[in-house]
Amino acid sequence: MTVQQDSPGDSDTQDLEVWIDQDLCTGDGICVQYAPDVFELDIDGLAYVK
Repeated sequence: MTVQQDSPGDSDTQDLEVWIDQDLCTGDGICVQYAPDVFELDIDGLAYVK
């Protein structure tokens, strides 16, 4: 997934590439809590990028 982020003090945007390393995901849901539009927890308890 690619997310656009506004640059501070500028009208330009930056593209950010977001991914989750499934081997390191602990299933805490912190990423979902802070960025629910980007991440979701699946039935297996691991986070995924929407």
